[in-house]
Amino acid sequence: MKQMAAILTSGMGLGVYVPSLILHNQLKENGYDNHIYIYEEYFTEKAKKNMESYRKLFHSDFRAAIAGHKIPLHTAGKVENLELFQSLYEEWEKEDITHFIMLSGHWDLVLTEYGKRGHKELQIECLRLDCGITPSWRNYKEEDRNDKTQWLFGRAEEEILYKITVDNQEVIPFANRKEEYFVHGGGWGMGTYRDSIKELSGVGTLNITLYDLNEIDKENSDNQYYYMDADWKPWYKGDLGEYCFPPMRPLEEKEFINSNVLPSAYDITRRVIGIISKPGGGTLLDSISAATPIIFLPPIAEHERNNADYFISHGLGVDFDTWKASGYSKELLHNLHKNLMQVRENTTEYREYLLKQWDKVPATADK
Repeated sequence: MKQMAAILTSGMGLGVYVPSLILHNQLKENGYDNHIYIYEEYFTEKAKKNMESYRKLFHSDFRAAIAGHKIPLHTAGKVENLELFQSLYEEWEKEDITHFIMLSGHWDLVLTEYGKRGHKELQIECLRLDCGITPSWRNYKEEDRNDKTQWLFGRAEEEILYKITVDNQEVIPFANRKEEYFVHGGGWGMGTYRDSIKELSGVGTLNITLYDLNEIDKENSDNQYYYMDADWKPWYKGDLGEYCFPPMRPLEEKEFINSNVLPSAYDITRRVIGIISKPGGGTLLDSISAATPIIFLPPIAEHERNNADYFISHGLGVDFDTWKASGYSKELLHNLHKNLMQVRENTTEYREYLLKQWDKVPATADK
């Protein structure tokens, strides 16, 4: 029987959701069958509406976003009734799925209950995408099972352990990039990124993501805007019949780009000389993949602060105020780009580690 795997993720944090889709596609390329499961898909409709309300509030109010990371999970709609997962358990048993990649700690109780059903031992790989403890992992206890945990970016003084490369294209040399920046607030558009736009007038062309047309800075015609589909929800399969990356479109175009192959926003990340954003884990992943340095805006939670501290200490990113004090130095960003290239070239793909654990690595991929 062909081995199957389950990728267990969440749609609430796109810094977890987007890497899950990338990993899903990578494993398919290696001939490894796998399915993605979104935790919020099992919420009641009322709970899903609550999640949408939180998302909109966090986008519009930075202080609310900070406070939101302290909300008890059940208040935000955590699944308390594991009976809702009975059909999922039956599906896993039918497909004989015993290999799991858990990118969100929300799935901990679900797997514990599944393990009680009496089948053979589960192989669970926990992939941590931030440098600190995110809300979903707060109550996770590694000793409860024989899980294996990998931190993508290492811990504290450790070097970066693994990478997840977004695509197979060559990195665009820094000298070939225009003096442009990508300004965004992560997948849900959170943080102080909108406050930095006017301050950066004259530094270079800004590529800015929008969730509301009222966010356009009409005084600066040099900016390029990309409209994110505010109605899109990651826990619903779209027209493609599969989970897809966040849809977006250039402001002047009518149709959103829907893709389950590559995130549209990554095309911008590849060609700019700097990302101006809060320090979310997904943004760190993009930074290494494209060798595009991050200029860090204030974090929303402690784990994001850890992300920024880690990247800055390893010479891979810079705090916004430090960059401003340097006179918005392009040379500073160039040096960070060189360091990112070194990390990109010398770091193992996470899927290589994963497939070795599962004895599925082709000989050509073995180092």
